[in-house]
Amino acid sequence: MGLPSHLELSVDSACVQAPNVITPVPNDGINSQFFVLARNVTAIQIRITNAQGDRVFTSTSALSGWDGTDSTGTGPYDVFVQAATTSGILLSGTSKLHVLSYGNASCLT
Repeated sequence: MGLPSHLELSVDSACVQAPNVITPVPNDGINSQFFVLARNVTAIQIRITNAQGDRVFTSTSALSGWDGTDSTGTGPYDVFVQAATTSGILLSGTSKLHVLSYGNASCLT
């Protein structure tokens, strides 16, 4: 059984995408942080909660990323994204986010 798909919301020329997996360890700069990609949106709200429902990340900017830090260390995480498009339409969706660690060494560095 594979991991669920990423979050993708779109209408007209507006599009919002969020990954379903990040790999903060090793910190090799490849998929190390959670970022939402947004095009043709005027406002965005991003919220990530852990398995207990505690908020571990919130942002109103697609430029802000989450590094996977959570003192409880329990996932998968729930992602909620809401965005207002340039045409005035409100997009919203939820998905699961998995945080995977592969040790200290990367085969890509």
